[in-house]
This record gives sequence, structure tokens and C-alpha cells, in this order.
Amino acid sequence: MLDEFLPELEVVDANHFEETYQIICHGKKSCAPCPHCNTVSHRIHSRYIRTLKDERVFGMDVQLRIQARRFFCDDPACLTSIFTERFPSLCRPHSRRTIRLDRSLLRLLSGMSAIGLERILNNISDSTLLRMLKQSEHHVKKPAPRVIGIDDWAWRKRKKYGTIICDLETRRPIALLPSRDVNTVSAWIRSHPTIQVVARDGSVEFREAIRLADETIQQVSDRWHLFHNLGKKIEEILKRRLPSSEKILFEPDGLSVERELTNAERRKWTLILAVQQDAKQGVPISELVRRHQIDPKTCRRYLKLTEPPRISRSYRRHSADVHKQDIVRWIRQGRTTEWMYRALKRKGYVRGISTFRPYVAKLKKAVPHEIIINRRIIQKVLWEDEPSNKPLLLKILGIYPFLKQLNKLVRSFKELFGETTSEQDILNWCEQAERMNETPLSSFATYIRCDVDAIRLGMTLPWSNGMVEGQVNRLKTIKRQMYGRAGLELLRIKILSVT
Repeated sequence: MLDEFLPELEVVDANHFEETYQIICHGKKSCAPCPHCNTVSHRIHSRYIRTLKDERVFGMDVQLRIQARRFFCDDPACLTSIFTERFPSLCRPHSRRTIRLDRSLLRLLSGMSAIGLERILNNISDSTLLRMLKQSEHHVKKPAPRVIGIDDWAWRKRKKYGTIICDLETRRPIALLPSRDVNTVSAWIRSHPTIQVVARDGSVEFREAIRLADETIQQVSDRWHLFHNLGKKIEEILKRRLPSSEKILFEPDGLSVERELTNAERRKWTLILAVQQDAKQGVPISELVRRHQIDPKTCRRYLKLTEPPRISRSYRRHSADVHKQDIVRWIRQGRTTEWMYRALKRKGYVRGISTFRPYVAKLKKAVPHEIIINRRIIQKVLWEDEPSNKPLLLKILGIYPFLKQLNKLVRSFKELFGETTSEQDILNWCEQAERMNETPLSSFATYIRCDVDAIRLGMTLPWSNGMVEGQVNRLKTIKRQMYGRAGLELLRIKILSVT
């Protein structure tokens, strides 16, 4: 079995000392090539014991004691007269660890600091681990980047920033720059002439750097930043025109929200549409019955339906039904679910709050009650297209009529994100925003006009900076693991080589 793990060695003996397995072995071959001239030698000069650490097995340390041989080099032109036999699949020259152990340590170093790993291992110093990490950097030939994402990251917040660049096609970081100034970024892009598309945020520095490097590169504005910036502007408007919180009477009666189809209802509706489609093509009922394996009466009923059928279910009695009158009264009084649950527990209710909460939520959809709304809730309802929020949205729009135009503006902005959006559609939206006479919206419209080409590509192309933001978050984690003391060289190895 050991031959699979030690293919170049022949095991002589194996011993067990306390928490260590010691394997004694020697090389299988009777000769060895000179590492400098490749001349094969059979003449042995001497022997010595070489000790290597290997990966742990069953929680025990593994130590290899190899009886290595020194050989004479028989080539008179070779500068090396004596050399030591090598084991290239097992270890590197002069190393005290096997390649297996080095790879395991590198995997651990990709997720933790050298100091933290030193505390776990106890027998390897942090300096050795860092030196091993720096020596492991190897330059693998990577494909020339075509579509990249670029973003900044903080060496020190509000003081000094660097730049991270990722290949959006391979989804890997490819460069870490020491600053985000125009000249540094422009020089890097100029040195990679294969770049065709660059995804970025609204940074003026990045926009100018890309333009200086190559004006033919397509700049794509990140869509998340567009939504985020518009959300900030709406937040400013609500902060100026609305109170921080307000209590309103929410009356859900008569505002039924249609529930989504279940999987069974969706499958049934698909079958009905297939039957109706075949009937429009002139297929007789007898053939429809055989083709779809349904009853003739069912087939005729399917042909008359104009909307998906709902599967009715019998009502199952809930454990809180005996307290329904009290719960409805408390809902009208504006009590919280936790308060009602504690009150019922004192009355002997035995079920958990996870069972009680959905029951109260269902009653709240039918019982008029007072709720407290704040600016954050109003912004959430204006922004999201959730059917369950429609009753609350109509109530808020009734209290604050000026929000109707703002809600319409938000929805029209979300509709711009599609493959058919043109520059004129974006400019028309900017005109609508400016007609509202709100300073935050006017400034947002001005920002869009200044970068309309990149924003249009951000709305129509699939590229975004989401993956780059994730790598920035990873970089911050690695910086904190190393207590902020890592230089650019070490960060570059941790981010790029150990990815």
C-alpha cells in the first residue's frame, strides 16, 4: 500500500514512537542521474540519513527517514563531482517537508494567517510559512483577458486605495494594483491590448483611465450601483418630505392579493393550454382524449376555461382558533405578535411561536389594524413589486399622493434594464425625473447623462461587477486575518496565486 504514496522509495521498516509514525526507507534504483549534466552514475560516494515530515495520518505525525546516497559524477566536464540522489515526486531539493505536506499547508494558508497556522502546528514558524508561500508563486500561463471588472479597495479607509482587476469570463482575479490613480490603471490596461469590455462602478478615475488607455473599449456601468444610487436619492426625498414614522389604519378588506399557483396547479394549467392549442389547430375531441389521456367530459371542460383553476382545500383547524376573538381584538389594538403570544401562554397556549406567527400573519391580511410605518418601509414598498405589498402600497399612495409619480418613476427605471433599451429611452427617463423638480433626482439624471453610453451597456449587456465586489470582500478578510500588516507582494500572492 505504501508503494502508491512512496513510488520512488522501498520501505524497510516502520516504527511507532508516542505520537509519531516513523518510516525507514531507501531509494529503489541502483543509479541516479546528475542534476546538472544528466549523466547516469552507479558509483556511490557515501550515504546519509535524510529526514522528511509528511502529512498526518490518523492524527499522528509521519516522519520519513530516508537512507540517501551520494554519487560520483563520471563526466569530467561537469562542475559537480559529487551529487545526492533526488526524489522529484516526493520532495524538493534541500526541503525538510514532502510536496504533499507543502500543498496542504498552502491550502490552509489560503484561508488563514501564518500566525494563526503557526499556533495550530506548533512546529513550523510563521516566517517559514510566509517564505514557503512566497516561493510557491508560480506564473501559470493565463488566457489573455477580454472582459474584465475593475474596482477599488482600501489600504486605509479614506486615506489610501488600491485597485483589483478580475477576468469576468474565467471569474478569477488577475491583477492587484498599488493605487487607483488614472496613470496606474491606464498603464495596466494599455499593457493588455486584448481587453474589449470593462465593467466598473461610477468612478470618474476609472472612466478616465479606460478612455486614455483605449477609446474603443466598451465601458459597462455596474447595474447594482445604479439601483443603489437611485435608492439613495429616493431616501433623501423621503427624509425631507415625510416624518420619520407614522401610525396608520391598515384596512386590507376588499384588497385580495391573488396567491401564486402551486406546482400541481401549474402542471394542470400547462395541460389545459396544450389541449386548447391542439383544439385551435382542428384536432377533434376524440383525438384530444387519446393524445392527452383525459376523459371526454374533462376535455370539454378544459376547452371552456379562460384562467388557471384553483385547487380548493378543506380547512384544517389551528391550535390558536380557540383564541381567535382575542387575537382579532389585539390586532385591532395594534399589539405585536410577540405580545399576543406571551398573553396566550399565560392563558395556557402550549404551541411555539413559530406555529403562532403564520396564523397571526394570515389574520392581519383580513383584519383592519393600526400599523407603524417609517421611511424605510415606504421605500421598500415603493421599490419592490411584491403582490403581498400591494394593499399597503395603495394605502401609502392614498396618504401621500406625491409618491404616485415617484413610484411610477421607479418602476419605469426598472423596465429600462433589457436588451432592447436605447439611449433615447434613458434620456426620456431623465427628462421625467427632472420634471419632478426634486434636487436629488435632478442630480441623478445629470450623472446618467454624463455616462449614458456606459449606463446603456450596463442595462443591456450581461456583465456586472458583482464578482469583483465579492473578491474585494475576500481581500478585506485576508487583510484582517494578517492584522493589516501584509504588503502588496504578499496580498498579490494570497489573492492571485492561491485562488
